[in-house]
Amino acid sequence: MADGSDVAFIDVEVVDAKGNRCPTDETRVDFEATGPAIWRGGYNSGIPGSTNNKYLNTECGINRVSVRSTLTPGTITITAKRDGLKPAVIQSSQNP
Repeated sequence: MADGSDVAFIDVEVVDAKGNRCPTDETRVDFEATGPAIWRGGYNSGIPGSTNNKYLNTECGINRVSVRSTLTPGTITITAKRDGLKPAVIQSSQNP
């Protein structure tokens, strides 16, 4: 809801061509957020200053980021990018 209180958690997973998670992957993923949302980012265990950035590393091939709604309804788009992989995009619409 576009109430400034809802939070969406977005899981990021690096998989191989067969769709299997890459459990040794610990590489940086860059994110882009557009639309009426407040980026809250994610966290890397044991890495100081890793919260609320527009990037983070996967840990064992996975991690999680979050965005918070605003008071403005609309569509939020999150894009995850990394060299050598095709970007992943997710969209969600907020209602008033």
